[in-house]
Amino acid sequence: MSVRRLSAALLLAAATAAAGSAARAASVSEWVERLAASTTVDVRGEQLLTAPLVIPPHARLRGPAVFRAAPQARLDHLVELREGATLDGIELDGTGLAEPLANWTEQTGVPRGVGVLIVGTTGEPVRGARVLRCRFTNFPGGGIFARHTVDVLLDGLQAEHMQRAAPQETCAVFAFYDSRTPQIIGCSIVDYRWKGFYFKYCTGALARDTFAVDGPADHASHYARFSEDVTFRGGGATNGFGVKTFGSTRVRVEGMAFLRAPTGVFIDATSDADIVRNRITDSARQGVIVGSEEGYPPSRAVRVRENTIVTTHDDATPNSSGIQLVALETHHPVADVEISHNEISGYLWGISFLPGGGLRYYDVRIEDNRLEALRQYGVVGPVDRLVLRHNRIELEGPLAQNFVAVWPTTPAESAIELTANIWLGARDFGLKLGGADGEFSRVILEDNRYALPRP
Repeated sequence: MSVRRLSAALLLAAATAAAGSAARAASVSEWVERLAASTTVDVRGEQLLTAPLVIPPHARLRGPAVFRAAPQARLDHLVELREGATLDGIELDGTGLAEPLANWTEQTGVPRGVGVLIVGTTGEPVRGARVLRCRFTNFPGGGIFARHTVDVLLDGLQAEHMQRAAPQETCAVFAFYDSRTPQIIGCSIVDYRWKGFYFKYCTGALARDTFAVDGPADHASHYARFSEDVTFRGGGATNGFGVKTFGSTRVRVEGMAFLRAPTGVFIDATSDADIVRNRITDSARQGVIVGSEEGYPPSRAVRVRENTIVTTHDDATPNSSGIQLVALETHHPVADVEISHNEISGYLWGISFLPGGGLRYYDVRIEDNRLEALRQYGVVGPVDRLVLRHNRIELEGPLAQNFVAVWPTTPAESAIELTANIWLGARDFGLKLGGADGEFSRVILEDNRYALPRP
């Protein structure tokens, strides 16, 4: 090709590219104007944003399209939703957004590096906004941040590759703060390093059929903090922390599945909680923890029912338990806990109480459980008032010691009842009741059956 022809071709290509950019800019301008009329607007192709897109009240923006920040724009976020607004079928790419502030908290304003903001005020919350069938990738500060909202719905969302650095305790992929009746339905998160689905200071929150894969070991995939009437139903987590609740009341975790989670469900400083019909497989530490923490009200009225908690690994963490009660302060015991109709298998300990100076557990009922293939203890630890009824406890392996090895921390207030249990396989003493702090004041042993191993 001659120099003249080559120059002409380059000029033509440049002109074509410029025309395409102009057309794209024109299309962005056009659908922004249409959104201002609060109508449904369809958008296609890649859209480079030079400023955050605000979807006005009751408008609907519908894809398929890809939104990302224009080069050098350094936006804090891509989209804002107002009351009744809908974002539907859009792929949002966080490449090029501003990095989050290292010291950001929810009290200091809205975060940077987020895909969608849904933010109202205490007096004027954002109501009825929806994000449907969208995909989020590569956001440094989270996919969606919502605060002061009512009846906001996230449905059918996907988030991937949320691995960039973010403010430690404050960041989540999909986060609601100070909100009433938020719903997260059928959403998934893959490859992330912060909290997953997060409710803080929320009331009536629901996460249903939500999944998280390849998350961190130290941040829960599903988290309710200082919230009321929260339900996690269906879905689950793989290769990452499962559910955590903290400082909350009236919580339900139901029908979820957790695979290779360091901990499946952690109920901490929470009252009136139900952990029901979940499946926890190959949890390296504990399947379920019920705990209290210094400076916060203790966990009370917790019911752990009809769960299947199984590990197949012989190299599980030492002192691993299917279910563990953890009191972290002497003045805040864990009390009024029901553990019933669960199947626990393969752990070192079936059900345990974390020991420590002055830590207290009482009014614990362990009934109708199957504890099988345990490697050392069936039920173990300090507890002051305990009822074990209709349980089947089977120990196996060279470390097997006691079906039940428990002792009181406050003997004068202690009592234990063991009724109609079946014990299989202990190599040491079948039962060990009492310890260095004293014996139980009241002991009831009735209708228990023993089947010790043959010599």
